[in-house]
Amino acid sequence: MNFPIFSIFLIIFLGFSKSDPLTIDVEVRCAFNQLYWCGKMHIFEHNNYPKPHDIIRSEDFCTYDVIKRFHYTDIYLQGDTSPMYEIQYQLHHNCTPDVFWRCLNSEEPVEVPKIGDQVIVQNFRYCAQLNIDAYSRGTSEECPHPNGEF
Repeated sequence: MNFPIFSIFLIIFLGFSKSDPLTIDVEVRCAFNQLYWCGKMHIFEHNNYPKPHDIIRSEDFCTYDVIKRFHYTDIYLQGDTSPMYEIQYQLHHNCTPDVFWRCLNSEEPVEVPKIGDQVIVQNFRYCAQLNIDAYSRGTSEECPHPNGEF
């Protein structure tokens, strides 16, 4: 008699549980000395069509530094039916000797498990590391928005 009640509570609990918070560390390198360079970056969680990608952060930046770092914490995502988050980036930048703009997309997503809150691992934080070498990389075109928006 208790088993059906327990299973109903378990289904309700699993339906309302959320994934653990995600941290994303991004390092964009432009190994070209004495260059003031700029970029527009989108960090997103890849979803399968027709669901749009979850845009995590968008950044516009300019710097003289060789390395530009970003640190994002306490990110909670919806995701899709996959057991993993697939974190990707898109960078529109002018880190080139000719200062022309290029569009650089991640070749492979960084996969981070979706575990959900559990007694043993409460407050556990998964971290996705994105190391982007931008110098003269990418196609010589403007980047379309990851979801096809303008």
